[in-house]
Amino acid sequence: MQKITFKNIVFLLSCFVAFQVSAQESFPGEGNYRIQLLTEGLYPTIPSTYNTNKDGNNPDSIPLEELADTDNSQIFTFKEAGGFFSFAGEAYRTYTIASAQLSPLTYLHLRNAEYTGSGSRMTLRELDDPQMPKVEHRTFIVIPRALPDEEGGDTYFQIRSIVTPDDDGSGEITGYNNNNVYMVSTNGRDFVNHAGPYNATSRWLLEPATVVLSTKTVGFETVAISNPVKDQLTIKGLSAAIKDISVYNLLGNQVITSKVNGKSLVEINLNTLASGVYIVKLSGDNATFSKKIIKE
Repeated sequence: MQKITFKNIVFLLSCFVAFQVSAQESFPGEGNYRIQLLTEGLYPTIPSTYNTNKDGNNPDSIPLEELADTDNSQIFTFKEAGGFFSFAGEAYRTYTIASAQLSPLTYLHLRNAEYTGSGSRMTLRELDDPQMPKVEHRTFIVIPRALPDEEGGDTYFQIRSIVTPDDDGSGEITGYNNNNVYMVSTNGRDFVNHAGPYNATSRWLLEPATVVLSTKTVGFETVAISNPVKDQLTIKGLSAAIKDISVYNLLGNQVITSKVNGKSLVEINLNTLASGVYIVKLSGDNATFSKKIIKE
């Protein structure tokens, strides 16, 4: 019988921890995403006129709107914050969430307990804003979930701040009691808020997205993508600048890839895919373009 050494035990424990972490990493990781409310199909939307109210204490609310795929108003950049956060017995990688619409970068955060105004809204701040809360308030984990089979079994994500409820470092009760540190939508339609994960307003889909550049300079302006589709996806008007076509599901997994090979029209068979929503991504020499489609 092989002798069990301390080295073996450490190895087994490290494998177990790695398994626990990987089991929770169905979120694809850092990148650009549109965040869609599962129940209503609406998206947090940042207008170019968004006011962070720098040095003040009343940034604009973040409204939820219908899909707008021609600009960056609904695109958010998830970037690893470094390390993991332990929650409910699992280890989750941590992320910051920044708007791709605004410059300089502005980060999603929970309002400080000392904020006045609209209470528990989630808003955006620049990093050098004196009113930017401490790091826990702008650092998040992405928790994979699934509805019960009797409710359709759809997969979704919950987005939770790593701030500890009732603790802002002062030792006093704050506005974060009742575990209200999850990204939610107010009334399921109005604007982005933070509260407890108690109903459908905390259920989000994360759609891989590409920051929109000027299509007139990269060869995407003539592209037409069939939508909805049954078994065959047709993409017309491709230019020589477009090299690759990829299809992703809403979990960010690439399910189909195809080379353009200089063609102006490409047809891709989708009959192996289940019905649902997918993202078609076109990649060129210096830019990419993406569009949501429905597979019937």
